[in-house]
Amino acid sequence: MRAFLNIQAKSISSLAGLLLLVTGCDGQYEKQREGQVSHEDSHQGHHHEPPHGGTVVRLGDELFHLELVKDSHAGLMRCYVMDGHLEHFIRIAQESIEVLVKQQDGQPLTWTFTAVENRATGEKLGSTSEFQASLDILPNQKQFEGTVREVHILKHRFEDVSFSFPEGNESM
Repeated sequence: MRAFLNIQAKSISSLAGLLLLVTGCDGQYEKQREGQVSHEDSHQGHHHEPPHGGTVVRLGDELFHLELVKDSHAGLMRCYVMDGHLEHFIRIAQESIEVLVKQQDGQPLTWTFTAVENRATGEKLGSTSEFQASLDILPNQKQFEGTVREVHILKHRFEDVSFSFPEGNESM
């Protein structure tokens, strides 16, 4: 009987550990969606890789992220709105996102990313996670300093978020 109880206790312990491992970050996403993330919840101290291999722009204390992905073949810079763990796309109502770019001559330039519709995902203007801007505005520029002017994600508003391209702002 004692051996049977030990096996059950180990099984329950293993199952609990597995559940913790599987759901570790997902509870965070639900809280973000509802706008209920605290400072302690949002900063877990671990690194997440951007799904498209792009530049990560942290919003708040890793509450949300933007991922900038240069698509030279299409002549576009894509911007994806993502959760704090870079796992889920977050649709927003904004029709555009402005980025103030410091040009090589030091002069500021406003770069506008417009919302993108996607039939495959059902994303439409007013409910999309993808934005894009033409690379024509920054010909042959591989690096720049930028500032996201303003972005509204769920119940949160972020203003004047600085970053470097292609480094991002994770270490700033």
